[in-house]
Amino acid sequence: MQKVTYTNAYGESLIFGQGFPFLFSSVSGLSRPDAEIVSVRGAWQAGVQMQRIQMTERNVQVQFDILPHENREALYKRRMEAERILAGSRAMKDGKIGLLTYENDAGKWQTDAVPDGAIAYGTRFQNALPGCKVRFFCPNPYLLSAQEQTSRMHMGQDGLTLPAALPLRLGARKFSATLVNTGTANTPVRIVIYGTGESPRLVNHTTGAEIVVERAIANGERLIVDTDHRNLSCWLEKANGEKEDAFGYLSASAAMSAFMLVPGSNQVEYIPSRASLGSRVEIFWHSLYEGV
Repeated sequence: MQKVTYTNAYGESLIFGQGFPFLFSSVSGLSRPDAEIVSVRGAWQAGVQMQRIQMTERNVQVQFDILPHENREALYKRRMEAERILAGSRAMKDGKIGLLTYENDAGKWQTDAVPDGAIAYGTRFQNALPGCKVRFFCPNPYLLSAQEQTSRMHMGQDGLTLPAALPLRLGARKFSATLVNTGTANTPVRIVIYGTGESPRLVNHTTGAEIVVERAIANGERLIVDTDHRNLSCWLEKANGEKEDAFGYLSASAAMSAFMLVPGSNQVEYIPSRASLGSRVEIFWHSLYEGV
């Protein structure tokens, strides 16, 4: 089973699947895109000195058939439906673009995308249009796992039922966790720290990267940190719902964008300046893939 879904910036979706009306035929451009190798050559140097491997944008092409309709009028109405959903004027809204989702028997992945050029329709056969093609431009070279993963680290409290045997255990800490990036590339995270009047640290012991909060987060407030370089941000959400820029809460000695999950297991620890029953942090991420 294979299926490709394009959802434009206005939430309208076009599904290329196994049934009526848009029958999926094939897709290309989902394997690892070509990488740009950046290198320098010194005077009299044999070979070159590697600097970095830079991933380029992704181009995806979907081939599909518009299946037979009851009459030619219905066929052309269906064609206009595809034109409307894939229109360039509906590909962007408020700086956001559409989303391309691919799924097969092994999983489901997605990436930002916009239609690139016109739909190439095949030759009409009676009330069907076989052999159609549409291309998508994907600025992000990576495919993201469609399902968002979550980890929560917190100070918990066990219940107490009397009579009870000694010793009593009234509290439980869970300030470290193993976060698994199932992809093939380093993955940014979104961090939500719930305020209890503390100024905590978050450390990835696998990479050595950390997020250091230098100002106390008041009770009822949340500090939201996004380490994705495309959306690098730090916001303080107050108890009344207001938001304000909060980059000043973080130590400049620790680069936000360096806090990522490498492929495989990552040992992450939350270190509160003082533990309380309300100490809590939540981490969200989508695993990144160079190709599927």
